[in-house]
Amino acid sequence: MITLRVILDQLTAPVPGGIGRYTEELTRELIATAPRGCEVVGFVPASPEPVYDSILERLPGLAGLHKSPLDRRQLALAWQGGITSLPKNEMIHAPSLMAPLRSHDRLHHGTQIVATIHDTVPWSAPETLTRRGAAWHRDLAQRAKRHADAIVVPTHAVAAQLTEFVDFGDRVRVIGGAPSSAMRLPDDADERAERLGLPERYVAAVGTIEPRKGLDLLIAAMALETAPDVALVVAGPPGWGGVNLAALAAPAGLAPERLIVLGYIDDA
Repeated sequence: MITLRVILDQLTAPVPGGIGRYTEELTRELIATAPRGCEVVGFVPASPEPVYDSILERLPGLAGLHKSPLDRRQLALAWQGGITSLPKNEMIHAPSLMAPLRSHDRLHHGTQIVATIHDTVPWSAPETLTRRGAAWHRDLAQRAKRHADAIVVPTHAVAAQLTEFVDFGDRVRVIGGAPSSAMRLPDDADERAERLGLPERYVAAVGTIEPRKGLDLLIAAMALETAPDVALVVAGPPGWGGVNLAALAAPAGLAPERLIVLGYIDDA
């Protein structure tokens, strides 16, 4: 039996964000399309039992959970320093740079490690991250340069930008994302839109509200008089950085009625 171990740390995070969504959807499809003789196992940091139960419920068919004795913060620091004790002779897929990157002999032992880099923000705009977060990503990218067998990126643009900062040579694989299977128009769409107070015409921005999302630029663009009847609807939970959208809108000249902040909403 071949084991594909997927790193599910983001599913244990207080705010899973876009990478949490990516991780869950990708793992669900890896389980569904795994070839005969291959099992998919999740790897998770130390978490409360209800978190484990939730992951197993959301990912039916997962062969099991490898539960680290380290919590998420401890595990991030350990892997940043190259300290890992994951089993050998396995395929490991990390949906981010949170990966057990170490020296391994893939020729004789069959171990393969794949990591994912979603953007070049830690290098191109580090001021939009915490100092520790930007340094962590850069450190893990250097470990990936030495030890990863492949690097997944979402677009050719990211692939091109990445070569300016860390050159992975021919190990980069461009694999675009896809819509979630859960994203379907509900039967009561009009009623939901009315309850949310959505106008007839609007621009929607979806994602965790953080400095690096560029919402200040989006608000400034929406404040232009080219489409004064179009509102800006922002959906997503607050992240770090204390971004206050109303405080950004006022000096930009975006009228209060043209900014609708929904917070976190479910898929429907």
